[in-house]
Amino acid sequence: MKYLIYLMFIIPAVSWSQTPTLPNSPMPDMAKRNFVNFASKINPSSIATLPVQNNGRIKPFDSLARETSLFLTGSRYPLGLDPIQFYLGLIIYEGNSVVEFIELRNKELRQQLGFPKDKRYYSISELERSGLELKSKPLIAKDEENHRSLSTLEKDTLEGLHQYFLAREIASADHFFWRCGFWQY
Repeated sequence: MKYLIYLMFIIPAVSWSQTPTLPNSPMPDMAKRNFVNFASKINPSSIATLPVQNNGRIKPFDSLARETSLFLTGSRYPLGLDPIQFYLGLIIYEGNSVVEFIELRNKELRQQLGFPKDKRYYSISELERSGLELKSKPLIAKDEENHRSLSTLEKDTLEGLHQYFLAREIASADHFFWRCGFWQY
């Protein structure tokens, strides 16, 4: 049954997705526009009620996509897309690492990472180069020791790290196949 779901939904989507590609452009607006054009062609109704397991709970795929997109982007309809279109678009769009959609909410954190304080959204590749992982390592140990000892900035730094890791997992399709329970026995 698990393999049937894979064959019915994922293989056609992946093979269909190989036609449009991201042009070689450093312009974030163009990457975002191309991503939105690509993802808006995905029909969300075909898998909205598909049950998936996430964090020990079985829920419709629509709920997983909504919760994930809200955490990553701060919006219920990221980039004007249905959450399922956004989620599946991140998986199958070739230029997903350059689309700016991860919202870093704390201005001070943005400045410490070398970003302008008035820019709120970043791509996976920008966060990869920012030093966020290195900055977060000591905070992970501190959080495990005593969560209440973290400052607001430190909590926001860890939240940014979680957003980055989740976005990276989705973009590589690891989150979809492993955490959602498609391959769990």
